[in-house]
Amino acid sequence: MDGTDRRILNLLQNGLPVCDRPYLALAGQAGVTEEEFIARVARLKEDGIIRRISAFFQPAALGYRSTLCAAKVPEGDLDRVAAAINAFPQVTHNYLRDNDQYNVWFTVIAEGEQGVSRTVREIERAAGVEVRDFSSLAFYKIKVNFDMEEGGRNEGPTG
Repeated sequence: MDGTDRRILNLLQNGLPVCDRPYLALAGQAGVTEEEFIARVARLKEDGIIRRISAFFQPAALGYRSTLCAAKVPEGDLDRVAAAINAFPQVTHNYLRDNDQYNVWFTVIAEGEQGVSRTVREIERAAGVEVRDFSSLAFYKIKVNFDMEEGGRNEGPTG
């Protein structure tokens, strides 16, 4: 990964511009052509540096609700249960945690309270595990940017 890759990562962390050719706009800021920008992003994805590039939205503003869920899954069953959970398009994140009580944590986003409840129950049936729904009382969003051009130094949380 060179300085141009790091500059591209910095640019992508702050989102894509809303225009006909967002990669062209960012390429100019990175000092490369649009074609080179796209090729570098593709390579960074192939190398696992970039997991995905996708849109984010505020679920509540669109009539959706999100919730944090957890399950206790035996170690020998992790792959099967993770695959069952990940098969649901409503699941946005799924992580294994070192925790005695709950070791699989995931986020569900669905339309309204009933949609979330229905999805959680469907996941329980498909995965064959009990799922705890930890609904939020308040929403806090912290965004963390990493300055990749300064060796990955954390710029700290922003709101």
